[in-house]
Amino acid sequence: MKTGGGAGAKLNANVDLSRIFKFNFGDKLDKHEKYLIRTVFLLFAIVLVYAVFSTVIMGQIQSRKTGVQEYIAKTNSEIAQIQGNISAIQNRTQEYEDVIERINQRNDRTNRNMARRNAIPNLLTEIMASIPEQVQVLSISNPSGNRITIEARAPSYRHLGLFIAALRNDGILSSVKSEAGQRHGYFIYVTITGTLHFAD
Repeated sequence: MKTGGGAGAKLNANVDLSRIFKFNFGDKLDKHEKYLIRTVFLLFAIVLVYAVFSTVIMGQIQSRKTGVQEYIAKTNSEIAQIQGNISAIQNRTQEYEDVIERINQRNDRTNRNMARRNAIPNLLTEIMASIPEQVQVLSISNPSGNRITIEARAPSYRHLGLFIAALRNDGILSSVKSEAGQRHGYFIYVTITGTLHFAD
């Protein structure tokens, strides 16, 4: 009985399968076949819509990617141009700094020359302003460089001492030295040496 029951079940399964998968195109479609065809068309429509949307989206992504790459290339080009401008500005700045340095050196030389040129007139003016009334300057010479030699006379050592102190204390000359004075008649004669203030 069990064996017979099993064979009958197998036969029923075969019969049911043959009813579902009939390929007779002349008969009307039953509801299972209509459902199956609708499902296939629905799946085909979904795949078709997905393919269309995928193509459109991929095209937009590619377009955006191309636009981004072009923007990056343009930005890199502008950065390179800016860096070139910065380099040119730095080169010009260095050139201007060199020109300013040369101008400053020339001004320094001019100022030194003017200081040398005006040193003796300034010295004479300062001596005239600080010399005691009884002291007479006989000569002023510039034997070398900044060295100044003054020959002077006065009726007393005190007046010559005041003159030498004025040269030293008023900053007219530096490193002021004097030889021992020698009296000749009414006057005492003295030689005074010192360094004139101007840049070498």
